[in-house]
Amino acid sequence: MIGKRISELGIVQKHSQKVPLTTAFIQQVVETLEEFQIRRVKYVAEELRRDKELVLQWRIIRKAGLRPSFSEAVAQEIRLECINI
Repeated sequence: MIGKRISELGIVQKHSQKVPLTTAFIQQVVETLEEFQIRRVKYVAEELRRDKELVLQWRIIRKAGLRPSFSEAVAQEIRLECINI
């Protein structure tokens, strides 16, 4: 988030009421880790298809940079992408 990037996370969190429109906008556009991982899986699978490579689970996991602790929703998306060849 913005606070982390400017090394002032505490100040931003304490005073978020002073910038309500900014806070509301950020909440609308921020994605969860799981949403990011699913988006990344889709991107990598499309990239593999475009490069005419086999869309295999291990390739998606490796190219997407996923750790073994990804959620079941991410695992399901990986399986779907492997089926949609």
